[in-house]
Amino acid sequence: MKNILEILLLIFSPTRAKMDAIKRGEKALENLADFHKKQKEVEMQRRLKRNAEVDALIKNLGDPKVAEKLRIYRLVEDQFLKVNFHLKLYLLFYKFCCF
Repeated sequence: MKNILEILLLIFSPTRAKMDAIKRGEKALENLADFHKKQKEVEMQRRLKRNAEVDALIKNLGDPKVAEKLRIYRLVEDQFLKVNFHLKLYLLFYKFCCF
């Protein structure tokens, strides 16, 4: 019984190494959150610029079907970029946590 208690104390006691690891993990999560916030800002600026360019093209088109196709293309492109970004973020997180 004494051995089990010693093992439990060893596992759950807040040692300096464990506290350092926790602090590093918290710092990594803060950095990831900052990166994600900056990435959203950059993405929003890119999206606004792209939307303005496509809207300018659409205004100059006479055929409403072509204009609608361009709008759909823009929506699909935005969704693809969003999925691509989240996939890269997930892989980065997986690589950081598991290796």
